[in-house]
Amino acid sequence: MKFVTYASTPGLERLPESQRFRVYRSAYKQLMRTDTQFRRRVRRFRLAILGMTALFLVLSQFWRFISLPGILEPGLNVFLPVMYCLYVVRASFSEQQFENKRVGAALQKDMA
Repeated sequence: MKFVTYASTPGLERLPESQRFRVYRSAYKQLMRTDTQFRRRVRRFRLAILGMTALFLVLSQFWRFISLPGILEPGLNVFLPVMYCLYVVRASFSEQQFENKRVGAALQKDMA
């Protein structure tokens, strides 16, 4: 897994560092207004994170109401948060990579 931030967007390296985030946000907002596929994917990602968070919260509370054998309960108390964190980090990096490609393409089109 590669560490991805907005700063790794293609085309931003040509801009002064003080303007990069502003230009990125501007292109991102423009894509959210005009590109239905981009907007749909971003919303689907946000809903997936919310859904996974709700599932994690329900499951983490569910174990309190049933009796589990000795080692199983502490194991689940460690396993669930670790799996949740791994999912969120992996999904976030994947989504950021997608957004970087689309924003980069929009920047290339605007600069051409």
